[in-house]
Amino acid sequence: MGKLGLIGRELRNHSPFTMIGAATGILFMLAGQRWFHEQAEGLFSIFHPLHVVLSAMVTAALFKV
Repeated sequence: MGKLGLIGRELRNHSPFTMIGAATGILFMLAGQRWFHEQAEGLFSIFHPLHVVLSAMVTAALFKV
């Protein structure tokens, strides 16, 4: 299997998890937009860097040293 085939297979296998995660995030944002409006900036300053670090760790784990 070539590199593009491997990438396609991985995308197909992981797309359900990506869609569930995106839908969950959107639902949380819609549900909380009235309740957490004042806290939104503080929550963003915590969760966005956390997301960046976790994404970097997962991306780094994909590559062999």
